[in-house]
Amino acid sequence: MTDADLPLDNPMLVQWEFASEERLEKRNQTHVPSPQEMRPLVADRMTLARLAASVPSFATPVRVRTHHTVFVADTAA
Repeated sequence: MTDADLPLDNPMLVQWEFASEERLEKRNQTHVPSPQEMRPLVADRMTLARLAASVPSFATPVRVRTHHTVFVADTAA
């Protein structure tokens, strides 16, 4: 199973299960100065954790952008 098999950003899925829902999104950008500091950052992401050990070497800081979506829902009454 891959992330593509779980279309969690489909609003219709949420509407069928919950009385109301709110979608919260957070975008962030930072610079990571070394591979040693990037590995824990990658490992903390559930969908990317398996890639943490294969972070390549790099000499200059890398710009990292993240985008997280959280659904907050109330159950049907």
